Amino acid sequence: MAKENGLQLLKAGRTSQAQLELQKAIDVTPRMACLLIEELKLMGVKFVVAPYEADAQMAYLERKGLVSAIISEDSDLLVFGAKCLITKLDQYGECIEINRSDFSAVKEISLAGWSDEDFRRMAILSGCDYLSNIPKMGLKTAYKMVRRYKTIDRVQNSSHLSDHCAKKDVNRF
Repeated sequence: MAKENGLQLLKAGRTSQAQLELQKAIDVTPRMACLLIEELKLMGVKFVVAPYEADAQMAYLERKGLVSAIISEDSDLLVFGAKCLITKLDQYGECIEINRSDFSAVKEISLAGWSDEDFRRMAILSGCDYLSNIPKMGLKTAYKMVRRYKTIDRVQNSSHLSDHCAKKDVNRF
């Protein structure tokens, strides 16, 4: 999908936007990973190869103090408890650094006093890698629901849920 969007934007002469979309279409092949591993070994750089999704492993390494930050395009790392996520790295070395310690400064929603579990509930309700989102349930609505009801069971039983989505959509939790 990203490749098609990028090519359409390129045809329309919108090269900056096309480049961003085409970057999303790039996939790391097993051969590319193998070459990187060989190079890391030659350089004496320690590394870990994740057998599946690496999110939980990366968050664990950071929690244990073995790494200072995590570089990834996947914001689900924040749900796993990552403290420092470096993302949106561009060709010029510019990036966005998201520090969990800065969450209390967010103006749109107040995460002050929120536990990791509260944050996780909000993320799951609004959609994540492991579950598709509930129709009409975005991050702000999920935030309001978790802020008010605290648990998925209480969200599911709330009369306000019908204002945003069908209760059957929440049953999968």
